Amino acid sequence: MPIFLTGYTGSVRHIDAVQRNHVAHYPSAAQLRDGLGLGLPPGETESATALDAGWLWLMTSSARMVAAALHVPFTRIEQTDKRTALATETVTLPGSGLTVEAGTVAGVRWTWTAYSGPSAYLTITNEQTAVLKLGAGWRETEREPAWTVELDASPPLVATLSWPEGTAAAAANAQLNAARAINVLAALVAAPPGCVSVLDLPMITSSDTVLGEATP
Repeated sequence: MPIFLTGYTGSVRHIDAVQRNHVAHYPSAAQLRDGLGLGLPPGETESATALDAGWLWLMTSSARMVAAALHVPFTRIEQTDKRTALATETVTLPGSGLTVEAGTVAGVRWTWTAYSGPSAYLTITNEQTAVLKLGAGWRETEREPAWTVELDASPPLVATLSWPEGTAAAAANAQLNAARAINVLAALVAAPPGCVSVLDLPMITSSDTVLGEATP
């Protein structure tokens, strides 16, 4: 999404990409606990350290790809902030059955900053919450945008991505990720052997558009 938006502006100085998902209805307890750290004890535990390292590895790939798209060298990326919010009461999440005990992590927000030489060109924030209204600055409702990208450029841009009113957010997020994987298959099959990224492929569009039919 940040790479796509840079095609509509110029003189890009900095990109701020924010993902904020409310995951109470996600179906996988293992994903929420082991992949996001929800329901775990607070503090710098061994599990939290391993989780941070895994996320840094993932964000490095994203930061490198954005740098390549902007034609600037990638120097480094580092985790520059991490905040957690604790559950004030015990809740059992409806989608997965995961129990988040009072005093354990109910929300986590990571921030990473990527640099090209001494200059920061990209900030990535990833907030995941199992409980709403965890305090000032945390997600209040499911209606808030899931993604926001802001470009300090000429002209400056702000773009948000979310769901229409009444859409089940957890299901929509899962479908979005699945659709992207399915839609890219034809381009991957047509590509030459070897590793490719979105920078090597044509624009990816829907592979099963049906016109004239009502929304299911």
